[in-house]
Amino acid sequence: MQQNLGNSKLVLALKNYRKLVHLSLPPKFENNQGVITRTGIKRMIKWCKQEVHQIQYALDGSKNDLAETEKQSLLKEPHKIIK
Repeated sequence: MQQNLGNSKLVLALKNYRKLVHLSLPPKFENNQGVITRTGIKRMIKWCKQEVHQIQYALDGSKNDLAETEKQSLLKEPHKIIK
């Protein structure tokens, strides 16, 4: 896995990919050699705990035309898991 800083995103997949959220602009989580580090993972988890994110795409079951409030509400489940 590599992080492209130009158009990076973090994908959260829940319930066997029935719920997906693509979050824009995650922090850098690789070192200069392209290795995902423990510090990078901690940074990513802390970033995921934010209440509001810029969401590129979201899916809830077969519904993908979600309003912004519906997209943001999909983040409540991962917040419970990572707290």
